Amino acid sequence: MKSCNDKIRITLWDYYPEERLVFSGFLIRRNGKEGILDDYEKSLLSCDYDNIVIVQYDSLLDIPCYFTHDNTFESFEYSACNAVGNRYAFLCKFSGRWGFLDDGFHIIVPFEYEDIKVLSYIQDLMCFAVKSDGKWGLFKNGRLEIACIYEEIESLDAKDGKYYKVKENGLYGVVDSAGKTIVPCNYDYVNKRSNVLQVRTAGKWGLYQMDGTPALPCLYDSINGNKVQAVVKLKNQYGMWVKTDAWKLFIPCEFDNIEHLSATVCFNGLSMDYPSVVTRNKKQGLYVLVNNKPLKLVPTEYDRICKHRDGYIVLVKDNSGVPLLEYLKTKAVEID
Repeated sequence: MKSCNDKIRITLWDYYPEERLVFSGFLIRRNGKEGILDDYEKSLLSCDYDNIVIVQYDSLLDIPCYFTHDNTFESFEYSACNAVGNRYAFLCKFSGRWGFLDDGFHIIVPFEYEDIKVLSYIQDLMCFAVKSDGKWGLFKNGRLEIACIYEEIESLDAKDGKYYKVKENGLYGVVDSAGKTIVPCNYDYVNKRSNVLQVRTAGKWGLYQMDGTPALPCLYDSINGNKVQAVVKLKNQYGMWVKTDAWKLFIPCEFDNIEHLSATVCFNGLSMDYPSVVTRNKKQGLYVLVNNKPLKLVPTEYDRICKHRDGYIVLVKDNSGVPLLEYLKTKAVEID
């Protein structure tokens, strides 16, 4: 680390929506303690702090920046900030304890904690992971919302602040901002993706809905899904689940690949949802959902099934293509 100076200049700019100076002054160190002066060297923050970290969101780089006396743009373990907003603030250590001050030097988080991680610092959402007695909790909008009982805590959405991944006894789960358990701490991996919660245990993947309702059991080698559909892999074969009134198996795990087509299919007044191309042994077929029931609409015998640029689905075989609706008119398709 570079040697310290007694005084370094700090100039912070906000570049969005237009360039403007938001702070100019000095970060000083005297007798092992740190403080802040303005441009006229008037004290803004007395030289009583063990450490001061100035935090600002860089709207151009879309990252938070951390300014310290010794280095700038450092990434701090205790400051893994996901959203700071177009403001600056101060992480400060006083008498061995960390707190957080806003741009007016008002205390947002009291100086009571062994460590602080900034999870979100935007106008309507101020969230911090705080550590006490070796455990982490959640300090949100002026009060301790979740007691310091977890080995780890982190936000699953810095701009929302509703859900948090927590670790207990070496395993992960999810709680909401009030501390209510959404997913129990039974998993070695938990993550939010496309409005569902992916979980893993013993190398197998499953899904929870955001309200904590189990969606898919931990049976699969991989899952790629969202709140209404999920492609799953089991023993190198792919299948698909969909959510209608409830989650149900749409396509069995029997195929080399599955691709959902964003197209609308109507036949004899019936809407066919989730048109999905399945591939097995380099041949393709088509599944749809009709009246919430799975239907293998086209057998797996075509060279290619794709969406035409005009929006309809085309079946290609032996270099000849036929629109799906023309195909259906020539086949006896049984639909309950």
